[in-house]
Amino acid sequence: FVPDYAPTLPKEVYDTLGVDKNAELALLCITVVPEDIQKLTLNLKSPIIISFDTRKAMQVVLDDSRYPIRFAPFCKEED
Repeated sequence: FVPDYAPTLPKEVYDTLGVDKNAELALLCITVVPEDIQKLTLNLKSPIIISFDTRKAMQVVLDDSRYPIRFAPFCKEED
């Protein structure tokens, strides 16, 4: 849905998960899937970060205004 989604994670994330900045992490976004799929939204502001190496995960609130709490990928922007 968001091919260029690559947020910069704060140092605290790596410290909490017990990994270094080169670690392979999975980022998951909370998704709301209503009956009308066209109204689906993704929370890009607060992803869940998972380290499979340490088997730890956490949710982080990003300090980046490019990522909204309710991103609607099927919603057409108005011209």
